[in-house]
Amino acid sequence: EYFSETLVSADDLWDIFLMLCRGLWEKKMYNDLLDACIHGLTNPQILGDEEKYKEAEFLCLIACTLSRNGKLAYNLIREICVKEINNNQAWNLFNQVIICSSDGRHNRFCLRLMMKHPDNIALALLNAHNSMVSGTYKHSLGM
Repeated sequence: EYFSETLVSADDLWDIFLMLCRGLWEKKMYNDLLDACIHGLTNPQILGDEEKYKEAEFLCLIACTLSRNGKLAYNLIREICVKEINNNQAWNLFNQVIICSSDGRHNRFCLRLMMKHPDNIALALLNAHNSMVSGTYKHSLGM
């Protein structure tokens, strides 16, 4: 009831959020930037606007990589790649995250997603590379 009426519009709140993120980034306060982005993602006014949510999610991903939080970065980029399955930029970011993170779950994720989307070239390349690196060529041949 207390929060049902606010004096700050959604657009003003968004502008304040972006100014906060920009200021924290300029001061290289990456852990605080990550905290601010996570709080931004949980804000109902941002959750209600799909475009703002996508931008806040991307800012959170950037904050994760800058603060070296590979686990959260992996979870975010995995979700983005599932939503944007044919977006090459999303897959490039996925590669950057798995390079920086020590998480090995990406192999299973890529294999399972390839079963649902067998014609996806980015997934085919990732699975072929993973198979070559691990020496399990049978996976890359689909056996």
